[in-house]
Amino acid sequence: MNKISATPFETSSTNDGKVEIEDVHYDLNNLEITIGIFKNKGTKKIIFDDVCGFRAFDEGDLSFWWEDLNLSKGWCFEVSEGGWFEFEKQRKDFFSGSADFYREFLVIGVDLCVSVITKGSPTIHEL
Repeated sequence: MNKISATPFETSSTNDGKVEIEDVHYDLNNLEITIGIFKNKGTKKIIFDDVCGFRAFDEGDLSFWWEDLNLSKGWCFEVSEGGWFEFEKQRKDFFSGSADFYREFLVIGVDLCVSVITKGSPTIHEL
């Protein structure tokens, strides 16, 4: 398995500390992920448009990456290599893998993580 290369998404705060993914909602137009923030008992919603695909995993199933990606560095990362998209591109029938406009993001929480392949940047809203 390749080492993951990712950077914190610019508007996700490392000061939020521990977060929990509370809800994942997809309606064919948008993927909305609701984040509960332990530190200030706040809530944020991150919205992705033009989603190619997404997957949710228990954080324990992604433990290979935690040395590089963890909640002390943020909770939303843009993945540039070594992630789910790169893994899927190895399949001959993954037609989206030949497109150069898709980006990958990883939203992490204490118990659940969501990988997202999308065309654009997400927006984050305070609730």
